[in-house]
Amino acid sequence: MKKFLLTMQYEEKFLLPIFIKHYSQYFPLNCIYVIDHGSSENFAPEGINRIYIPRDRNFSERDRLQLVSNIAHGLLRYYDYGVYADCDELIALSYLNESEFTNNSVVYVCGFDCYLEELSGKKRILGLVNPGICKPLIFRETPNWNQGFHLSTPHPPQLKLSIPMGHIRYLFLSQIANRVDIRKKVYQSLVSEERDRGVALHWNDGEKELKYFYAHSSMLRQKNTNVSNFNSIERKHLFDEQVSLGIYVKKNFYIPKVSDYKLLETRFDLTDIFPELINY
Repeated sequence: MKKFLLTMQYEEKFLLPIFIKHYSQYFPLNCIYVIDHGSSENFAPEGINRIYIPRDRNFSERDRLQLVSNIAHGLLRYYDYGVYADCDELIALSYLNESEFTNNSVVYVCGFDCYLEELSGKKRILGLVNPGICKPLIFRETPNWNQGFHLSTPHPPQLKLSIPMGHIRYLFLSQIANRVDIRKKVYQSLVSEERDRGVALHWNDGEKELKYFYAHSSMLRQKNTNVSNFNSIERKHLFDEQVSLGIYVKKNFYIPKVSDYKLLETRFDLTDIFPELINY
C-alpha cells in the first residue's frame, strides 16, 4: 500500500533531522511532506517535499488544523493511507498491520512521553504512557481531528492500542530550554480569540510541565515501580466512553481519561523499539 507522512514544523533545527531519520525507515523521502511555517532557514533535507507558508500573521491552531486536514485529504487521492505526526512524535510503524484498515479507517497510536534512565548500569529509553497523546494519527480517510489532533470524534480508538509512539519532547535536556522559549513566543502570537478560550495554553507552561514530568518520573524511580516491555494497552485503561444524545441517534465517543501519567505507574522500556534514540 502506498503511504505518505505529513508534518508541520517551525524552527525544529534539532528535532527535524531525528524525525526524518526515524521515518525514512518506513517512507521514501519523496513521500514525506514537511509544512514549514516560516522557519528562519530551510531545515528539510534534499529529497523531502517542503511546503513553505509565510509567518506574517498571528498563529492560529484552527488555521493549522484546517491546513493539515486539507493537505492530508488531498494526498489521500494519490496514496492509500497517511500518517500525520509532529516533529517530536516518533511512531513505530513496524507495529502497524495494514489489515487493520479493514475494520478501521483511522488508527490510534499509544503515546509515551520518553526519557533517559540508567537501569542495571545501562542507558535505557523509558516511557510513561499518557492518554492525552494516544492520538488518531494513521488514516485511510481524513480524521475529523479536534485542535491539537488528539481526537477524531466519529472514529473510536481500537479496543487495544498496539502501535507505540514515542513523544520525545522531554528526552533531550540540552534542547528543552530553547524549544520551550520558541513555543512560548508562538503562544504569545496566538490570535486573541483562541487565547481567550485557553487554546494551546500548555505551550505557555513549558517549564511547569517539564518540572512535573521529571518529578513524577523521579518518584517512580524511587518507588522502584515495575518496568515492562510494551505489548498493547486496552482502550478502557486510557479512554472514558461518553454518550452524545442527538435528536435522532445516540452516539458514543471517547475522550482520554487524563492528559497525565498517574493512571499507570508502570514504566515501559522502549529502547528496543526506538534504539536510535540512545545515540543522541
